[in-house]
Amino acid sequence: MSDTSVRAAIAAAEKVGALPTVVERALAAIYDSRSDARELAGIIGLDPALTGKILKLVNSPYYNTLPRRVVSLTEAILRLGYRTVQSALLTTEIASQLRPALPHYGLQRKQFWHHCVAVALCAREVARRSRLGHAEEAYVAGLLHDIGKVGMDRAYAATSDVRRLVRERKLPYHEAEMIELRVDHATVGELVANRWGLPPATGEAIGAHHRLESKPGALVATVSTANALGWMLGFPGTDDKVPREVDDYALASLRMRSGEVEKLAVALLPVVVDALGLLSSDDEP
Repeated sequence: MSDTSVRAAIAAAEKVGALPTVVERALAAIYDSRSDARELAGIIGLDPALTGKILKLVNSPYYNTLPRRVVSLTEAILRLGYRTVQSALLTTEIASQLRPALPHYGLQRKQFWHHCVAVALCAREVARRSRLGHAEEAYVAGLLHDIGKVGMDRAYAATSDVRRLVRERKLPYHEAEMIELRVDHATVGELVANRWGLPPATGEAIGAHHRLESKPGALVATVSTANALGWMLGFPGTDDKVPREVDDYALASLRMRSGEVEKLAVALLPVVVDALGLLSSDDEP
């Protein structure tokens, strides 16, 4: 990118809020191989709301097979695993940033949130089906794959002609953004992920999900495929009418066939609808 594009990307990324201190410290502990569950519990325990969310999750029928409720935060973390705790923390704490309307992208309130959750759930399942061992990392990358749109919407909604290009040329938004602004929301999203201290592979998957190389990494391929699935399921990430096709390079990397993706879409639709219903029933997901 040119210096101007870099500055534009950074300016847009800075429009996305920082993570709360407790979440930032908890994520740092998760990524630190020297930390243990007791240390992580001590950090999360500083926030009663987060503590409640983790205990609620571990005692849900999906996770708790014990004849008793789990009441210890340390035990909850051990039972869930660090990566599931990471997913729960980010889902809870960035919900407010993903729920507002994004007029620059033609999205009403919560439409963007629904798209992100749908892609996250699809990414987790694609990762499981491909047996490449990164299901929770895929969930997080899927959840955040379009976080750059928040910064782009706040930075350029009133000044750019991106929407005009989308309408007149029938382009997807990321292509129109590159023409008009010389930077797209995926690049901005990668900068946000880096600023939040997320693993480099997560940032790479966010930044590359629209621009796959001939041999994409497994996480990039997973997020790209999940994004297409989210659109197929009826949860689009913008108001343009350009269909999002599953990338052939992504399928090859995941060792999946297009027919498998279509079957997966059918299986995932009720899962996504149920999850969105449960999340909507809470004040915060």
